[in-house]
Amino acid sequence: MIINSEKKMKTATMKKKGIKSYHVDAYGISLEHLKKDLSIVPMLGALAKVFSKISLKNMKTALELEYGKGGAVLEEGYKSVKLG
Repeated sequence: MIINSEKKMKTATMKKKGIKSYHVDAYGISLEHLKKDLSIVPMLGALAKVFSKISLKNMKTALELEYGKGGAVLEEGYKSVKLG
């Protein structure tokens, strides 16, 4: 589970069921780089990090071809993912 939050968010139920959780401050990253809330971009970076079958390079290429920017935000999301 990937959570958009600055803080760790692990509930008792998640611990009991053995659910791994990751967190990334996608909202903060988005505001810092894009000056607006496009949290989905850093969340996609986090997804690439957690699920290694998804290539960061391919996601970055697709994002930049479609929108002309956003690669740095995607990479920041990738780098900022934390377990817990």
